[in-house]
Amino acid sequence: MIKVLCIFLLSSTPFILRAKTDENIKELVTRPVISRKCQALIDKRNQKIFIKQKTFKKKKFPNSEHLSKYGLYLPSGILLKKREIHYICKKLNEIISLTEKGTDPRTFAFDVAKLFYRAIFDYKEYMALDLQGTKHSINFDLNNEYKDVKKYDVVTNIGTSEHIFNQLAVFKTIHNSVTAGGLIIHQLPGQGYYDHGFYNYQPTFFFDLAQANNYFMIGFWMYDNNKKELINVHNRENYVKLFVRENHPTYYDNIVIYKSSNKKEEEFKLPTQYIYSKTNLSSEEQKRWDANKK
Repeated sequence: MIKVLCIFLLSSTPFILRAKTDENIKELVTRPVISRKCQALIDKRNQKIFIKQKTFKKKKFPNSEHLSKYGLYLPSGILLKKREIHYICKKLNEIISLTEKGTDPRTFAFDVAKLFYRAIFDYKEYMALDLQGTKHSINFDLNNEYKDVKKYDVVTNIGTSEHIFNQLAVFKTIHNSVTAGGLIIHQLPGQGYYDHGFYNYQPTFFFDLAQANNYFMIGFWMYDNNKKELINVHNRENYVKLFVRENHPTYYDNIVIYKSSNKKEEEFKLPTQYIYSKTNLSSEEQKRWDANKK
């Protein structure tokens, strides 16, 4: 079973566990007016005509079955009437307990996001660090290193660390909180953010951080906020080839997924920027560096 740790500074894009959440999810995925299951896909698979045509060949479809159990599907389409849309919204609000007395309105983002995280990770345990969060999170200043004996299978840093002045403390906390072979997920600002936080992150930051700490980079994407495009970067070589200066996005987010080292209790190591850590740069690497630093 998966354990998830999330670090937050503000309550803009977090999720949280609540006492009624399991019941909420169950109701959300079973109410016909609010959602529909993937059961139709399973039924279709089992129809004799498809078996005869060997379309599915009696194979199992665990992803479809998982979506059938946890999937969230809202009614949509151009034929929906305004009153029907209002009705759907009303029922959603009831399910996530927004109308309860004493409910903190900020928990809306927590509850909604939690549904999707539950569908993705099916986690056993969740914990959030949030300086200005709700009563469901641990109030903690990430300028200090958080020390916990527990380890988590997934640690997320969704727009948090750029607001933390002490970068060593926050990234060391992330490193020390993930299990061996666990996932670390970052979504952090790149170029084009003005006075958003203390820092905007360059791609070399993520490459060098991974190299220093033996993280396997599962994926690296840039989200171009102007063009609304997701660009696959993947590795340092692709970044240099794909992004000559005139084609580089001017307003983007970095989205990075790491798999941590399988070695237990591996200490966090401070990276040295790649261009300075290599004693023998190739002429091509030196040329690229000289071009990009202008």
